[in-house]
Parts: sequence; structure tokens; C-alpha cells
Amino acid sequence: NVPSFKEAMQYLNIVRIKHSLTDEQFNRVIVLAGYTKYPSTAIFAMTSAGAALEFMGNPEPFRSKLLLTAVANLKCPESTVRRAAISTIGNRKSIDHIDSVVPFLKSPDPEERNAAKMALTKLGYKFPPDPKPME
Repeated sequence: NVPSFKEAMQYLNIVRIKHSLTDEQFNRVIVLAGYTKYPSTAIFAMTSAGAALEFMGNPEPFRSKLLLTAVANLKCPESTVRRAAISTIGNRKSIDHIDSVVPFLKSPDPEERNAAKMALTKLGYKFPPDPKPME
């Protein structure tokens, strides 16, 4: 079944209205989130899954499925998908994945660096002190 942006948006609307997803719906959203060939679909699916988890109280195994997908999406060539994945990791407070986010602090993309800073702040990461300016 080919993923579509419209389908991902439908799940986000279900979450907005019902504040939940069925097991079958959540599993489909996770599949859609992994379709990085379709960046908008993957981003909205991660957003839908994250919103559903927020309303549902972060139940397992759904939280773990979303985080595994987000970590896999960090390797996507599309920066917008990587930023969404970084945000998902931060929003789910997944300290287990700090090491996956830290390299993005050195990303050439300023929006990616900012997403990493925000996520790592949520995760309680201890940033090294800024180097002192040369005199």
C-alpha cells in the first residue's frame, strides 16, 4: 500500500478529534513515518504518532516503535525528516538516544543544529562550555 500525505494527515486529524489511535492505526502511522522517500508523509506521520502518544501517556510498545523509527530517520538524506526525527526524540524524552542526536550539533544546516540543541536541552544534556574568545 503506497503511503500518501493525505493518509498521514487523516491520522493527525483522528488524533486531534479522538486524542488516541487504535493499535492498528498506530502501527500504520509508524509504517508511514518510515517512508522517508516521501518526506512530508514521514514528517506528518511522526507528528501524528507523537501527538497520539502524548494523549495516551506514552504507552509501550508504541513509544519504542516511534523512537526506533525516529532514530532510523536520522539517516535520511532529507534534512526536514532528520529535524522531525530529532524533535521526536527530544519530545519523547528519550535519553537513551542522546548519542544519536549529539552529532547534529555540528550539522552545516542551522535549523538542524537548532533542533538538536532544543532536543538535547529537553533530554537534560550537559553542553560543554563555549570556548573563551581569543584576546
